[in-house]
This record gives sequence, structure tokens and C-alpha cells, in this order.
Amino acid sequence: SEHIWLRLMKDLRNQFGNVVKIYMGTKPLILLFGCEGFEKIMSSSQHITKGFQYEFFKPWLGRTGVLTSTGAKWHKHRKLLTPAFHFRILEDFLHIMNDHTDILVGKVGDTHGKTINVLNLIS
Repeated sequence: SEHIWLRLMKDLRNQFGNVVKIYMGTKPLILLFGCEGFEKIMSSSQHITKGFQYEFFKPWLGRTGVLTSTGAKWHKHRKLLTPAFHFRILEDFLHIMNDHTDILVGKVGDTHGKTINVLNLIS
């Protein structure tokens, strides 16, 4: 259940720190528990090849966006989007993001212990 998974993640972080490498079969996975490691990965223009997990997002996000593409297409999209994510611009939208977060929490708030299709809720 999700409680076992959460406990496992907390134990891994407590035992090994904010960056943990584990294997799922022969595939290495890097678990990032702190914002510093995540920021290094996300700001890199070299480490942009996506893992197999991104295949699940492609029907929802598309195959050619900044989150799912690589190479020249990723660089082009990233260059176009970077100015839009400057913290001063994002501050103007904070109240909108908070309002929509409240709406989403209201929709899933009474679903504890149930399986739900979040795609319908966020599309």
C-alpha cells in the first residue's frame, strides 16, 4: 500500500541521504529527496534523456513537449519556456495556482483508500 511505499522512501532517505541509487531489475533509478539534487538534474542541458516512466505521461502531455522530448526539440522548447518560469512572473499566478490546487484537493479529498483516475480530474 502507499503507507509501505512512503515508509520505505523515508527509510531510504534517512539511511542514505537525499540522493539514493537503487535498481529495479537491471535499471538503475535515482531517487532525489532534496531540492538541491533535483535542481541540478532539472537545470542540466546534458541529462535530458527521459526514462521509460515518461511513456505513461505521453498520452496526456504529448510526445513533443519539453517534458517528454529530448535533443534539439527539447532545447528549442526549453529556450522558449525558460523566461515564462522566472520567479517574478510565477508570483503573479500564485493565487491562480493556489485556487486550482484547492479545487483539486476538494475533488480527491474524499477518495482516501479508493482507486481514482486522476487523468479525468486534471485534464
